[in-house]
Amino acid sequence: VLPSSATAYVNHRIHVKQTVDEVLDFDRRLISDDRIELAIEGVPIHPHPISPYDDNAFGYQIIRRSIRQVFNDTVVVPGIMLANTDTRWYQSLTSAIYRFSPSVLFPEDTKRFHGHNERITVDNYIKTVNYYHHIIVNSDYKDIPDRQPVKDEL
Repeated sequence: VLPSSATAYVNHRIHVKQTVDEVLDFDRRLISDDRIELAIEGVPIHPHPISPYDDNAFGYQIIRRSIRQVFNDTVVVPGIMLANTDTRWYQSLTSAIYRFSPSVLFPEDTKRFHGHNERITVDNYIKTVNYYHHIIVNSDYKDIPDRQPVKDEL
């Protein structure tokens, strides 16, 4: 015996160049069955706007500088994070919201995120603490400072 109805929940991560309505329209076209009702449950979380990352974007440049101080010759480029974070609560305060984790990750590391035996390497831990030291010190400047030599503060 088959049930007369079924319910499914889909959790989307919406790209910054898309809207909630566009994703819902895509789902409708993909399903292509008028018997299926689609509805958004709760309040949809819209994608965050792109934060500034040019040479005059103070926050981005301070993050960039701090990364270079800890991770030496790393090339720093902006990227997109599709996961939801608590940063949605800060959107009314600033247009410059950056999500960054100062660690070097390999595929086997991501399997442990929010799961059993979650951990990072000792080297990643040391670099993470060192990065946060640098970003706190660098954030105390009024203007974007000239590049300082890489140094390990720990």
